[in-house]
Order: sequence, then C-alpha cells, then structure tokens
Amino acid sequence: MTTPLKALLATLLLAGSNSWGDTWQLLPDSELAFTATQQGVEFEGRFHTFDAEIQFDPADPASGHIKASIALASVDTAYGERDSYLREPEWFNVAIWPTATYTAVRIVKSGDKFIAIGILSLRNIDQPVDLSFTFVEEDGEARLTGTAGILRLSFDVGSGEWGNTQWVGNEVAVNVDLALVRAKQQGKEE
Repeated sequence: MTTPLKALLATLLLAGSNSWGDTWQLLPDSELAFTATQQGVEFEGRFHTFDAEIQFDPADPASGHIKASIALASVDTAYGERDSYLREPEWFNVAIWPTATYTAVRIVKSGDKFIAIGILSLRNIDQPVDLSFTFVEEDGEARLTGTAGILRLSFDVGSGEWGNTQWVGNEVAVNVDLALVRAKQQGKEE
C-alpha cells in the first residue's frame, strides 16, 4: 500500500474506531461472486473462502466500517483449466499474493442505497473501489447485497499476453450477497 493511502486509511479508521455501528458476523450462505468476459462471452465465478468485519447501522452509515479478506486460491469459475490459470503468476499469483483485501474508509447514503468508498488491495496494488449496496435488517439478521466494478488491468491481473482485452475483458463486476447475524457484544453478555 502506498504511503499516502496508508495514512488516509489509518486516519479515517482511527477517527471512527470508537463509534462504529452494530457489529455483524457472516453466515455460511454468504456469497462473493464476479462476472467477466472471455472472448466476448460472459462467465461467472466466485470465491469460496472469504471473511468480513462489518460494523454498520443504516441509521448512521458514516459510523460504519467494512473490511473483507478474500482467499484468491478459492476462485471457482466452474471450469478447472481457467481456475488453474487464474491462480498462476500472470493472474492472481496466489503463491506470492494469496489474499486480496477491501477496506471501506467511508460509507454514505445515496437514495435508497449505501456506498462504501474503499480501497481494494490486490497483487500488492491499491486502487479505490466503491461498493454500492442495500442493507435489509430484520430480527437480528441482515442481508447486505451490492455490486462494484473493477478494471483487472489496474491490478496487473492478466499480464503479458493476457493484457490484450480482445481475449479477456478488462471490466469485472463484483457481486456480494452477505447473510449476516448481529454479533453478541462481550460487554453486554457479562
């Protein structure tokens, strides 16, 4: 992470660290998926292993915080050969960078949705990425559903001969569907 981005992230996280909203835990039926194109044909994939720290209160989105960690080797596009390539050095290079992270530095309300303004760190490259999402809460459970767009070449994903977007498109749509349960607060349990 570059020094200015680190400083911004640290400042924003520390400024809100004592006032984060409700804490939520991921449930097993959560999903992190993506859609991309190969030779003009759309395909879908997902990551089976990921985790997220979420503090969020829809009545006070500015106090929220989201940090996600994705195990890149868990990629699954339902096509074994493509999945193997995605783990290789020209793509995710999981031997060197096994994990990607997303950290929302600010959350704002926009109409009937929220926008997490954050930083995606992938292959040791940090880029701003906004996640537009809805948040529906009922009886201590919630659903966070959202989308973000990234450009794979901004992260050097698909380098060398794969940098030609004629074969693999540059735009990737990321889709999250997180099933959440309100975490029990330790101080309130004692």
